[in-house]
Amino acid sequence: IAARLAQLSPPAQQVASTAAVIGREFTYAVLAAALSVDELVLVDALDELWERRLVREQAGDSYDFSHDRIREVAYLQTSRARRRLLHRAVAGAIETLHADDLDAVAGQLAAHYAQAGDDARAFRYYRQAANLALAQHALADVERMLEAALAHAPDDPAVHLELRHALNLTFRYTLRLSDWHANLDQQRTVLAAYPAPQPSLELEVALDHCEYFRGIGAGEDAIHTATRAVEWANALDDDEARAAAYLQLAESHWSVSHMVDAERYFDRSAKLAHRAGAKLLEATSLELQVQTGMFSGMSSGTIAGRLQRAFTLAEQVGDYHRMASLLNKFGYLPMSAGMGGLATAEVDYRRGLALAHAGGDRGMEEMILANLGVLYTYRGDCRQALDSLDAALSIGAETAGYWRYWVALHYKGKCLLHMGRLDEASAVLATAVEKLGQIGNHHFEVMARCDLGLLHHLTGNQEQAGVELALVRELAGQHDDQRYRAWANTRLGYVLEAQGDVAGARKHYARGHELHARMGQQFYALNALAGTARLAVQGGDSATALTHAGTIWETLAGQEPDATVETARTLYTCYAILRAAGDPRASAVVEAAFDQLRARAATIDDPEHVDRFWRLDDHRLTAQAFAETTGR
Repeated sequence: IAARLAQLSPPAQQVASTAAVIGREFTYAVLAAALSVDELVLVDALDELWERRLVREQAGDSYDFSHDRIREVAYLQTSRARRRLLHRAVAGAIETLHADDLDAVAGQLAAHYAQAGDDARAFRYYRQAANLALAQHALADVERMLEAALAHAPDDPAVHLELRHALNLTFRYTLRLSDWHANLDQQRTVLAAYPAPQPSLELEVALDHCEYFRGIGAGEDAIHTATRAVEWANALDDDEARAAAYLQLAESHWSVSHMVDAERYFDRSAKLAHRAGAKLLEATSLELQVQTGMFSGMSSGTIAGRLQRAFTLAEQVGDYHRMASLLNKFGYLPMSAGMGGLATAEVDYRRGLALAHAGGDRGMEEMILANLGVLYTYRGDCRQALDSLDAALSIGAETAGYWRYWVALHYKGKCLLHMGRLDEASAVLATAVEKLGQIGNHHFEVMARCDLGLLHHLTGNQEQAGVELALVRELAGQHDDQRYRAWANTRLGYVLEAQGDVAGARKHYARGHELHARMGQQFYALNALAGTARLAVQGGDSATALTHAGTIWETLAGQEPDATVETARTLYTCYAILRAAGDPRASAVVEAAFDQLRARAATIDDPEHVDRFWRLDDHRLTAQAFAETTGR
């Protein structure tokens, strides 16, 4: 190749060197602008390169080297000093030709100015390219451009801190915890070089550390750091800074299930952000305030209104991460209410998942996939539930120390439980409970313990079930989690009913029904009402039992209750009471119950697992009743 290049005329050699500096592909326009030669000389030189098959003509005025090795040799044969000169000339040519849209060529300009030894321009264009990549949610390009910008940045600690702050965002979204930790250490090193505290920089670094501590499940460290951030924000006397600090303080309290404190600080953050006109901060605060309210009894109307307001704000600023997160909440809302609408929830989840994927937000992808797993569990699609949960666990397993892995593991245990795979579910749920307890996230620990308590009940271990569910009531009461206080009371009713403690069971069923009804969760309230109806049968009060059974069927007929073992129990209870009373509605109830079970079983692929599904008492009794009623 070197010999072929040496045989070229001097003008052709000059054109080859300049083209090699431009890159594997180059245009006539850039080449002409970078070279101070007569146009005819340039055309003759290009023809010579083309005739010798060193370059090829492409569409328009574009060319490329016939092989990248040719470009490499032409580039390396040019002296370093001349290469710097040519890179500067090429950069100037590109700037002139694209003066109206420098964003589109910022990355090219940065690379050429870097090779030309012009650190100032290289830094400016690398930073511009990083901003463009961030707006396009191309996180890999963001990281690459920021790292390059750091290499050419001026010797200004504030600039280095700002670049590392932006890098933290990419590490957070891609779940690269070790790189995130190392970058935070670099921030601290740079900050320590200042002779006196810098409140604005101290605040930024503290906020970044809060995000990291929550990401690894270190909630108490996050609270301590966020409290310090509030102090720095107050020193600045800036509402937007205060909003950001209180938001981190609220999220940190939420991470360790201090729900009352979290809700108070979310409210303060939202109001400060609104006053400051900080739309994204306000959207985030509203969303997370709703997230807290979902567990503390906030009305569905208030929840929907605040979520819509937050989504509008996130759309206005074009933040994919926040939009995806809000769509995740829109999907979760009908699941938490238990009143159907799961098809709509799936649409919201899928939209959020697409946005998270487009933005390279691996953490949000994992969260939505895990929630989709729960949705499919409740819809009775075991196959899709396990596929979604395994996908979520796969993402979580990529990053050591990622605390939400254990949340997804709990959700898988929930799915296995409702499939009747109780031995597997027991091991999975026990592990999830242990890990979430170690992390100190009692909110998610409560959720996992509540399912573990139900599992112990289903396996006949009523004593252990009672222990778990009593602890759930205690922990849920500590952080004002109304939903799981309701669940725990209903499930304690199951346990006490199985142990023959009628008075205790009646009390817990009544409390569970009251709490669920107060939150508008009428379908879930029916599980407790069915328990009360069974107790009425035991006490010989058939009239009350029949009234409750009628209420259950009037509420559920033609609706979409969760496809779970508890729904099967509630429907079987309704059937048994109506049948005993000679009520013709009994056949419709058992057909609806069996149809739901049959549809669920059809999504289980392993015959052994199908057998376990039908061995669950509530499923087995329903199948027997259906056969007796229909002769099928």
